[in-house]
Amino acid sequence: MKEYTNFSEEFNKLCGERQAIIKARASQIYLEELTLKYLQEKLGLSLSELAKYLEVQQSIVPRLKQE
Repeated sequence: MKEYTNFSEEFNKLCGERQAIIKARASQIYLEELTLKYLQEKLGLSLSELAKYLEVQQSIVPRLKQE
């Protein structure tokens, strides 16, 4: 009978350097998927504060949030 392993078991078999590379890439992918609306809510920013942070005019922010 074939013995199955889970992700954690396989991940732990990798060298530390490879684990670090995978963790860094996973974090990068996660951040790419965050939306501006989510970030604005989590950071508690107003529309004008978000515009200032992004260095754009306030009128542009709603369009960016839709993308």
